[in-house]
Amino acid sequence: MNSAADFWTAPRWVWLTRPATGEQIRQVYWRDGQLIQSGYEAISWFMRDVRFERMLKAKDRRINKALDAGRIEREHLTPWMLMDPVILDILYAYCAWLHSFNINEPVVLTSALRHMLTNEITEGAARDSWHVKGGAADIVIPSVPTANAAAFGKWLSGGGVGLYASKRFVHLDRGRVRAWKS
Repeated sequence: MNSAADFWTAPRWVWLTRPATGEQIRQVYWRDGQLIQSGYEAISWFMRDVRFERMLKAKDRRINKALDAGRIEREHLTPWMLMDPVILDILYAYCAWLHSFNINEPVVLTSALRHMLTNEITEGAARDSWHVKGGAADIVIPSVPTANAAAFGKWLSGGGVGLYASKRFVHLDRGRVRAWKS
């Protein structure tokens, strides 16, 4: 690729792994100026709320309490939704960045979509989190220092970037451009 224009017109893909499930995905989601629906849906499923998925399978009592209180509706009893394409573009930039330096490893996804109930029980989660809206991801790149991974996100200027150095992960979202450290 010779320019930024080439970068954004090339097929867009992600290579992600998920320690919580043992899953890995290497998928193209955009080509020839449009989303590839099957790739987009596969990545969105991969980025599902696995914690809420476990709560559903276990018939967690907090779900029925929220239903009975009218805080959620039956149609909200799903661990996945279509993710915001901008967060996929941000993840594509990370994957391509690693590839450009011959770093042959997937980006580790530790959190992406969060159901409102799991967001409520997640330590430090913002009430209006982009995770709930399908527009955020928490990542780790084992061979790249966490501060460098966050610096790349800030350089991208695609949205919010949180550096969680003590927990060794970077938060990325498609919200307004901003950065913070915790």
